[in-house]
Formats: sequence, structure tokens, C-alpha cells
Amino acid sequence: MSLQNGDPSRRFGTQNIQDKISANYSINHKFNSKHNIRTGIIADHYIFELQDSVRTANDEFFKSTNSDGNANLIQAHINWQSRFTAKLTVNTGLHQQLLLMNDAMVLEPRVGARYKLNGRHTISMAAGLHSQMQPIPVYFNELRIDDQTSVLLNNKLDFNKSAHLIAGYEVLLNDKFRIKSEIYYQQLYNIAIDRDSSSFSILNTGTDFGMPSNADLVNDGEGYNYGLELTAESFFHKGYYFLSTVSLFQSKYKASDGVWNNTAFNGNYVLNVLGGKEFKIGEANALSFDSKIMYDYKALADLIKGG
Repeated sequence: MSLQNGDPSRRFGTQNIQDKISANYSINHKFNSKHNIRTGIIADHYIFELQDSVRTANDEFFKSTNSDGNANLIQAHINWQSRFTAKLTVNTGLHQQLLLMNDAMVLEPRVGARYKLNGRHTISMAAGLHSQMQPIPVYFNELRIDDQTSVLLNNKLDFNKSAHLIAGYEVLLNDKFRIKSEIYYQQLYNIAIDRDSSSFSILNTGTDFGMPSNADLVNDGEGYNYGLELTAESFFHKGYYFLSTVSLFQSKYKASDGVWNNTAFNGNYVLNVLGGKEFKIGEANALSFDSKIMYDYKALADLIKGG
């Protein structure tokens, strides 16, 4: 809404309805005490009704999005777990995604290993490729040619893709307390960005209430995330527990303007603390108190600026 001659005037209109139906089937087979395999398929059926419009200079509403229909995403996966020794466990896998709407397909190999140094110390490493389809409305944003004509260019967009590398270390100080650390690096590529020079990247989607209306996107963007996570955990004992995690990270992206910028989610650090206490009442009842505290530097800074 805006004001026109002092009276409210509607400038935009939108209706975005989406439903998803999922089916999942998997098979587990254990060859022996050291080797087992898990394979399966996931089918997601999306049903949508997308309407978005804006008032033009001719005082008419132009529909920038006007699509009703459905889309199907098929995912297949296989994972082989091998316990080579009592200390070493290796997981190898392959994950495939196929978006039937535009025949976009991706194959994602993954591998992970976990090694127990002794009864209390464990190290782990993992690497793999991961992909994500665009938000459904993005495929149907229409590029306006004039007040009466538009074209659909985003419907052939490929998956956003990333390569992950993770290393972790875990120590069990005693039967009730554990400390974990993990470092990671994610290289993001094939990211949807504007064809013409701009700072827009689909990586920033989700920081506001609406979907981006950009209608001429290509999979030429990139980015990266890296960070360190430290976790201290006290298992449930004598009626109480707690879990605390500190995340230190960096998140950057590059769009068609060729400039590296912070992503909208780059707060550099986040602190989460979760804990609780249980009080027994008689033999069969208990009263529990739980609390959670989250400190997000980016969210707090945005809140202060907004105020």
C-alpha cells in the first residue's frame, strides 16, 4: 500500500500457495558384522499457485508471476558402511537428484571416516558434494518486456551446488561430559545470480518475508563458508543436563558485479546454551524446567539498527 492524493493506494499484490507431498522408501542390508548397506529413494511432489503483480504507470496491474502447477524432485541414495577395525568406521555414499520440471540432474559422491584413538578420543573427517534446488517461485518469475508482455527465463535454472570438507575431534572427559570441536569449509558454486551486473545472489534468500522477483538469473555465482564449532555437553545425570555450542564463521559470496561481499547470514559468531533440571515428585511424577539461550551477533546488530 502507498498514499496517493492522501488516500491509501494498492501498489502490489501477491499470493503464494505451496504444498508438498513426500514419499520415502529405503532398504537396509547387513552383510556381516563389518559391512552394511542402505539405499533408498525420496519423491517430493510440489503443488503451487503463484501470483505476484505490481501497478504500472498506466494504472494497471502487471503480473510478474502467474503460474499454477506442480513439480517433482526425485532423490536416490546409497550408503555403504564398513567397520574395518574396532577403531575405524568408513562411510561411502552416492546421492542423486533429478528435478523433472526442467531435467536438471546432479550426482553427489560423499565419504566420511571416524577413528577412535582410544576409549575417550575420536577424530573424524568427511567430504562430499551437496546441491539444492531453487525456491519454487524463483523458477516462475517473469521478465517484463512491456506492460502486456513477459517471458519466462528462470525455468531452466540448475541446482545451487557446494563442496564440503569437515574435520572433527571429540573427547569424552568422563562418562557424563563430552567436548567436541569441528572445523569446516564449504565452496559454493553454480549459484543463481543476475545475468546483468548486480549484487544479487540467491544465497541471501530467506532474510526477509518475500521471495526475490529477479527474472533473468544464471548459475554463475559463487561463495564460501568456513568456521569452527565448539560443543560442551553434559549428559543427563542426577536430574540435570546442558549443551553449549559456540560457532565462529565467515560467509562470503560473489555475484555478477564481481565483488566479494558478506552474505546476509554472516554474523561471524553464534552462541547457543541449552539446559534443564528435573525434580522428582513422588515415585511416578517429575517436574522439569528447561531453558535455551541463543546469542546471534548479526541478529542482535540488525535489531539494534532497526530500533
